Amino acid sequence: MNRRVYLDHNASTPVHPEVLQAMLPYFSERFGNPSSVHGFGREARDGMEAAREQIAAFLKVSKDEIVFTSGGTESDNLGIKGVAAARRAGHIITSQIEHHAVLRTVQTLEQEGFTATYLPVDGHGMVSPDDVRAALRPDTIVVSLMGANSEVGTLQPIREIGRITREAGVPLHVDGVQTFGKVPIDLDGSGIDLLSFSGHKIYGPKGVAGLYIRKGTKMASIQHGGEHERRRRAGTENVAYIVGMARALELAYAEHAERVAHVSRLRDRLIDGIQARISGFPQIFNVALDVDGPARNYRDLAAVNKTRYVAFATALLRRGVRALERGAWFLSTAHDDAVIEATITAARAAAREI
Repeated sequence: MNRRVYLDHNASTPVHPEVLQAMLPYFSERFGNPSSVHGFGREARDGMEAAREQIAAFLKVSKDEIVFTSGGTESDNLGIKGVAAARRAGHIITSQIEHHAVLRTVQTLEQEGFTATYLPVDGHGMVSPDDVRAALRPDTIVVSLMGANSEVGTLQPIREIGRITREAGVPLHVDGVQTFGKVPIDLDGSGIDLLSFSGHKIYGPKGVAGLYIRKGTKMASIQHGGEHERRRRAGTENVAYIVGMARALELAYAEHAERVAHVSRLRDRLIDGIQARISGFPQIFNVALDVDGPARNYRDLAAVNKTRYVAFATALLRRGVRALERGAWFLSTAHDDAVIEATITAARAAAREI
């Protein structure tokens, strides 16, 4: 196999050519600091604020509710620690399968005296809204859950959970990094008070992200310095990358139906091709295979025979196919029929090898 195949698009995506073109002027003629009052600064600030308006329009919120950060991890930290810092004590609810950006943030707060409940999930990786309701306490200050799992693809019942947290008067933080630009979201109808989002999962640049903070949410800054982002996140904004993230979102929104149809077809072809040709194949398809649309789940990722899968993945890598070591394969609009057929052929040969 002469062509390298990348099947890890939930980890990151290449920058779309149109995104790169939108970014380039802000590396050269529009390079100013957006906090500066002179013309160079105003040019940069205009580009940044236009991007903020684009993202706010997509989320159907006010642009003043959008704060730019350096990545999804910072957004998660700001969302959770910002609420905690404003309250100084209390109880946090999250789940056992969250990204480390959430889990380790909550664990750090526990070391500072906060308490936490880590909810279990079912065999599909789903949190029960009833468990959320049962875990709520009078001193609960925030519930933090991912919108979708990056490995098994499960979409959490955020709308139902949001009704519960809103009734209790507890802010709901959602790690939306994997759903931003891929799955339609109704922040108000879902009861979401804080939403972390990022650009590099949707063909935008790495190193830029954001946090939606519903107006009226009690927050404190956790990074101190200048007046940036309405004093909610100090530090000079990365204008070129912010512009790129907004352009990537615009493209994702415009091409959403086409992307879902394309990836769903390729996903089904890959699953059918693998299962039809390989007997006793390690259970790598217990996970979501599409990055741009709804997931097709089979069984729990824990069912993967890890030792055998690692051997299989190593054999695939020798044939130019790069997938996630833990057993998840993620497709995207960058793939085509030729890639799928080449992957099926490589998988068949790799399975014989092990």
